[in-house]
Amino acid sequence: LNLCAKRHPNQATPHEVNTICAWLKNPQFQHWSIHAIWATAFKYNKTYLSKNTWYTYNAYLKLRPKANLPQKPKKTPLRACQINRIWHADITIFKTADGNKYFIYTVLDNFSRRILDWQIHTRVSAKHRLNSIKNALKFAFGSKIPPQLQLVTDAGPENNNRTIKEFLQNAAVQLSIAQIDIPQSNSMMEAFYHTAKYRYLYQKPI
Repeated sequence: LNLCAKRHPNQATPHEVNTICAWLKNPQFQHWSIHAIWATAFKYNKTYLSKNTWYTYNAYLKLRPKANLPQKPKKTPLRACQINRIWHADITIFKTADGNKYFIYTVLDNFSRRILDWQIHTRVSAKHRLNSIKNALKFAFGSKIPPQLQLVTDAGPENNNRTIKEFLQNAAVQLSIAQIDIPQSNSMMEAFYHTAKYRYLYQKPI
């Protein structure tokens, strides 16, 4: 724009720029992408400029402002103020070198990141999940009733069932299903599994 056409022959002509403006400002195409508008204009021989040229002139002339996409509300991370206030429980699959699948059951403390109990089994079962929770409670509290303990799990069948709910209710432990009962996810447990697998387990021919 505003350059001599003879000295700068690679620039678009005023007619071509007006074509870009007319098509991009057309209310009929206000919900179309620039790529779709350019392709239609090219199809009907209304322009011979490249798609990148259309994007360049659109950015320079500010013909179509970027859409103001709504920002996702930031979730407050789940953080405990001291040990044994929030626990995380989950399972992950690990395939050994011989092709067998194993399920690792883990209970983790939110504050200290300590693994309170871990077990390895060949199937997904509420019985194994319950056993891991019992072992973690015994390790942390002995025979005492845990004060204000919250257990965060996902909605898997091994966690969200009557057996687990009845036991936790009798043990005075609050069960919270991630992204259902609380807005936060069980990401702390998933991050641990990712680290354990890629930094240790996958490095060995187990």
